[in-house]
Amino acid sequence: MNYRSTRGGELVCIERAIMAGTAPDGGLYVPVVLPDLGTKTFDGAAEFPDVACRFLEPFVAGSTLAPIIEQAAAALVA
Repeated sequence: MNYRSTRGGELVCIERAIMAGTAPDGGLYVPVVLPDLGTKTFDGAAEFPDVACRFLEPFVAGSTLAPIIEQAAAALVA
């Protein structure tokens, strides 16, 4: 998925958008296209990390998301 500044500009990948924080033009990076997350997307997701992975996966496709979410969820409980 590609991201673009709310003020226009070039397309960037998720890694670049996260590392930059804000776009060079002062805008915020937003997805170019929002994914369609129907309720069936979450079927069988009983735990918070499962729901989070299914929700975030379209936004960060290709990243190793599951371990990051599991660590973050564990830190919230601890």
